Amino acid sequence: MLIFDVASLKESSTGASLSFSFEGPAEFAEFKLKSDLKGRIDIMKIDDGFLVRVYDLESTLPTKCEKCLKPLTVPLKIRSFDRQFFLRQPSETEDIYDTFMVNSKNMTIDITELLRQEIILHFPPKIVCSPHCKGICSHCGVDRNKKQCDCRDENPDQDSKPLAVLKDLIK
Repeated sequence: MLIFDVASLKESSTGASLSFSFEGPAEFAEFKLKSDLKGRIDIMKIDDGFLVRVYDLESTLPTKCEKCLKPLTVPLKIRSFDRQFFLRQPSETEDIYDTFMVNSKNMTIDITELLRQEIILHFPPKIVCSPHCKGICSHCGVDRNKKQCDCRDENPDQDSKPLAVLKDLIK
């Protein structure tokens, strides 16, 4: 599903392109998708390879709230991104892990690694079930959204101001 044949573009003139739509299951080592991955791709011939533009990428990610550990499904929507796939190893490259190569043996482009990297970049920085989630008590483990516990909260002001005790020494 994520491998595209570019043999017909190899002998074409610069600027020639192909467009594809894709939809189906995709597996990645670091994470699993809950729904099929779907999107569109344009592949354009350029001087030293192909320019690949992926757009309208959609799926859902199963995850958990970082505060209360409640299971969640987070929508994944990536509008567009593009990368260059090279026919030959470039002489200069900023990052070897960001260099994508055309499989010259069978003239295909595999966008699996490209999608994995882009999806990871689009993970939300903080995943919570709601902005008002109270989380789990760090002492007794009760879900504070469902039940109030009797544990004593640490003083957050004291923890955030460790030098506050010095003001008593100045008097």
